[in-house]
Amino acid sequence: MKVLWPIALVTYKEGIRSRAILGVLLITLMLLCFGFLLSGMLMRDVGKVAIDFALSSVSLSGLLIVLFSGINMMNKDVERKTIYMILSRPISRSQYMVGKFF
Repeated sequence: MKVLWPIALVTYKEGIRSRAILGVLLITLMLLCFGFLLSGMLMRDVGKVAIDFALSSVSLSGLLIVLFSGINMMNKDVERKTIYMILSRPISRSQYMVGKFF
């Protein structure tokens, strides 16, 4: 368990610095504003439409963040060859993946 936390901490710091996350968050904010404007145009069930649109935009953004950050981080590890340095230590591949997941 001691091996997983440093990997998780480095992964967290890399994820925060990613531009892809900022782009997805910007798109999510635009979708939320669009949902607010769209709900103002409807006559019935304004609250239901606003809630449904907001929940679906947050769900979509969560999916996109996981997809882009996962691809981006693994690509950076292979490109910078840090994955070889980590896996040369006494750590298994499954422990590395669990640390990345945390």
